[in-house]
Amino acid sequence: MPHKKMTQNKIIEIIKILRKEKGWTQHYMAEELGITQSSYGKIERGDVDITISKVFKILKAINQEASAFFGMVSEGSPGIFTYDDKLSYQLELLKSEIILRDAEKKNFIKQVELKDERIKSLEGELRHFVGDPSVYQKGQIE
Repeated sequence: MPHKKMTQNKIIEIIKILRKEKGWTQHYMAEELGITQSSYGKIERGDVDITISKVFKILKAINQEASAFFGMVSEGSPGIFTYDDKLSYQLELLKSEIILRDAEKKNFIKQVELKDERIKSLEGELRHFVGDPSVYQKGQIE
């Protein structure tokens, strides 16, 4: 498994570079990931194997495009990721897309509900000022 360790070391090296470019400490990165500084330090030291899901969490935290990141990792090392890694990457992208679409859908529904409430409110105001608005339909106004 020396190839796997080499790949992991390259991933960790690039993550460190990106974290430092942002001016983030290990402590701040750990807070962003919801883990302890000690746990994050173990990741950067290579004391623990880094999973693909942890890589995605880190990329999300530092606002790094996964495709650009994996391009940096695999540069000069074609085929560095296994088929399972690529499937995991695609699955994570799809999950993110679903979450985004779900949030957009909820926001749209809320906007429609607010507009419905506003229409009902305006109809109430109209009834208050002019009576039943149905008598003012096109062609019935005298």
